[in-house]
Amino acid sequence: MNDTATSEIAYAAEPVPTSKPAPAEAFRLWFVRLNAWLETHMDRVMGLVVLAGFCLRFWRARAAYLNADEAQIMLPALRHGLVNTYKAAQIFPYGPLMNLVLHFMTFFGSSELYFRMPSVIAGTLLIFVGYKWVAETFGKGAGMVTGCVLAFAPPMVILSAQVRHYMPHALFVACSLYCLERALREKSRGWMRYFGVALLLAVLTMYMSIWYIAALSVYAIVYFLLEEIPRPVIVEWIKTQAAVAFVLIVAYTTHLYKLRGDKNETHARDGWLRSSYFHPESQSAADYLRRATDNLFGYVFANAGLGEWMILVFLAGIGLVLWGKAGATGNRKTPALSLVLPLAVTAAAGTMRIYPYGGSRHDAFLALFLVAGVSIAISAVALGRAAVLLLVAACVIPIWLATVQRNYLDEAPRVCKIAQMRGALKYLSSRDPRPRVLLADQIGGSTINYYICHGEFDQWRPVGPGSNMYRCADYRVLMINTWGAPPAAFPAALAQARHAVPDLLPDPAWVFYMSTVQTIDEKLSRDQRAVFGKIEIYRISPQPELPPPAAAH
Repeated sequence: MNDTATSEIAYAAEPVPTSKPAPAEAFRLWFVRLNAWLETHMDRVMGLVVLAGFCLRFWRARAAYLNADEAQIMLPALRHGLVNTYKAAQIFPYGPLMNLVLHFMTFFGSSELYFRMPSVIAGTLLIFVGYKWVAETFGKGAGMVTGCVLAFAPPMVILSAQVRHYMPHALFVACSLYCLERALREKSRGWMRYFGVALLLAVLTMYMSIWYIAALSVYAIVYFLLEEIPRPVIVEWIKTQAAVAFVLIVAYTTHLYKLRGDKNETHARDGWLRSSYFHPESQSAADYLRRATDNLFGYVFANAGLGEWMILVFLAGIGLVLWGKAGATGNRKTPALSLVLPLAVTAAAGTMRIYPYGGSRHDAFLALFLVAGVSIAISAVALGRAAVLLLVAACVIPIWLATVQRNYLDEAPRVCKIAQMRGALKYLSSRDPRPRVLLADQIGGSTINYYICHGEFDQWRPVGPGSNMYRCADYRVLMINTWGAPPAAFPAALAQARHAVPDLLPDPAWVFYMSTVQTIDEKLSRDQRAVFGKIEIYRISPQPELPPPAAAH
């Protein structure tokens, strides 16, 4: 081989120097790698989101004393024995599951945070289950958005930090959705059984799951008609439906029928939840549905203006599913039904004046479907890229939380601190002479029954129009049967009760008042009157000519 050929071979063997990629190309490559890593490790990323959601719920749950609704829910759990707990809870239209759980918890602890932990845990798990359901049905990008919204949505955080039934119920609803989709997609009897268990738990938590069950039944039947589902899977589904129907029939015949048309239902329908029911005498059905839907989206997204825009985004998400652009599995039309039918059935219940449909916690379970539809549209705009969605979430969520509007049913945390309740109880017990009679409305009465009576009260009797009297610890409590009575009502109620039972309501008489409008963290302590946030305690003078101190509201 000659020298020329040798030099040519040596030159060919030398590495050709490569230039560094342009910054734009380097960024593109980095972004592609980041997006691939996020999609591969999506469950781990969402684990961090779930952890953040848990911290938010835990922090809020530890800060406030039990509000009147929570105190009412706790009272049956404080009764002795399961039978007494079950009977005492029949004044509420809820299932027995959470009452029994809280009853067993009373043996091991008593703090506010302790009793709120079932809701905290359920609200936290809802984030992950909702993410998994949406990710496996409508795509990973939509699942990521769903998990982020559920983790930080103020209504979800608030309800997860209270002793209520709504978050455990929403969790069981999400679990049943996930199991049903797995059962239909994999044609699995096992997943259908899990679906039945989750559905039964949802019903035993809240009997009003009947609206969700009706919607899901229609969805499953349509799926059976459009897809080839093995007969054993369908038989398993029928068994679950029969079991749920049996539970609901027993619940109605032994419990719910007694509550039909009672004063609480009437007060909700025509009072504090009026906008969530159809009133044909003052509005058309179309006007009711439009306003109620606006309120529902405004509640879920904690901002009325944002809620109106989210309606359009939700409809766009449904359109994408029907168009087959949302990564939906199976027949492209059936997954859309799982999002639309729960809203439609609940709206029909509100139109028939059976169940509230609108902007309140009673429709919290619908948040899962609203958020899923919105997430599909947002993910489609970002082409499902996890890195883009995560960056958008990091930028948008702080802005969203800064524009939150407080719902009229939610209380301001700064006036509901545990230290304020402790200060009020200490102030009351330190009075000299010691109070012998406490006056309250239903809000204050529920608080007294939990924090002072500890669920133990007796000698209940009506005295005067719209008032009841009972024995609680060392006090006699006179309670006005009104949720949020004005302060001026207490002197008249005491005078009427003393006329009926002159020897049972001696001086000193004090009012234990829970304001429904106080938002200022005020602290005032005087000999005859004190204010601790929204709690106001003052003495009613035994001299008729001296008016009671003016309430600060």
